[in-house]
Amino acid sequence: MNLQYNVHSEIAPLRKVIVHKPDLGISRISPRRAEELLFDDIVHLATMQDEHKVFQGVLEKFVGAENVYETKDLVSESLAASPKGKSKLLDNIIRYEELPNSYRTMLDKMSDDELAEVLITGYVELKDLILFDPIPNFIFTRDIAVMVNEHLIITKAAKEARHRENLLTRFFFYHHPMFKSLHDGNKIINLNHIEEFPPSRKGEPVSAEGGDIMLIHQDFLLIGSSERTNSHAFHSIKDELFKRGAVKNVVQITIPNERSFMHIDTLFTQVSDDHIVAYAPIICDGIGSNVKVYTDTGSVRSYHSVQEFIHKEINPDIVFIPSGNGESPYQEREQWTDGCNLVALRPGIAVAYDRNPFTEIAFMKKGYEIVKAVDVLAMSAEEISSLKNTIITLPSSE
Repeated sequence: MNLQYNVHSEIAPLRKVIVHKPDLGISRISPRRAEELLFDDIVHLATMQDEHKVFQGVLEKFVGAENVYETKDLVSESLAASPKGKSKLLDNIIRYEELPNSYRTMLDKMSDDELAEVLITGYVELKDLILFDPIPNFIFTRDIAVMVNEHLIITKAAKEARHRENLLTRFFFYHHPMFKSLHDGNKIINLNHIEEFPPSRKGEPVSAEGGDIMLIHQDFLLIGSSERTNSHAFHSIKDELFKRGAVKNVVQITIPNERSFMHIDTLFTQVSDDHIVAYAPIICDGIGSNVKVYTDTGSVRSYHSVQEFIHKEINPDIVFIPSGNGESPYQEREQWTDGCNLVALRPGIAVAYDRNPFTEIAFMKKGYEIVKAVDVLAMSAEEISSLKNTIITLPSSE
């Protein structure tokens, strides 16, 4: 299996995707620890799993079930493929989670599938034993890594609650046979390598998450400076990409450092060659935001808003569709409920949450049809291929 990777667009037809089904660890989030584990509330696991199953079913309709990869399977298959990698991974987890060495013997005796489950959930079912905290944010697989043309960036989360998912992500990208070409071709940029990406002169560590990184054009990588991705990470990534000749322009988008604007993908998403859905006050009006374009030749250009940058440097005809139909309080409400946070499956076809009715109105004004995900699951392959300008809405109570 020697696959070649080259991702150069946010909207080109999706071919392969990594997901993580909500696991049993999520059921252990208590009200007292929800904030620490980066959840705004406790959730109902069965409902969340049902909703994720619909989401995964839609992905499979577009790319084929064989091209939707579950993280647990990637971990399990990597454990089988690399005994040395497995041993090092367990050493790291025992040390980080401060477990007694006697637990190492128990982990070594597990099958690869059982061990993968335990490493993700923290729970040994046969012994009714909790080893460590869950990693509930593993469901957000956009954050764990990003393809930039031919290079893979393994990110480094800002919050301690995401540390073990980072260990598992690094493990399967380095040891799963599917990613061998990236490893052998020196195409992996691992922000966790402290020698290559040390703290800043003022002691600030690198922190970056995939929701802040968008390759909106093969020559333009956008990186948000946000609550989760700091400016030091931006410049570290920029310098490494320029050194490798991986991209011509790296664009810094500074947004308010607030929980409600966690990543730039909560503020805008490209859904077609002609349209970007966006939270207008920040993305179009530039309130609390600015944009700097750094080039591989050393020049820097500045813009007061993302909209101005896009129109001047990417496409002057792109239309910005406002979340909440551009009306308050709906645009604020629907930015919070991820009305701007979509996934494009191919140009003009995107997946969204079903809880943003005013954003749906804005899409319909621009000629989009709103289709429920459950209806897409009933479509034939021919019907799927004929879809144009369609927003597929997912059940999203959780």
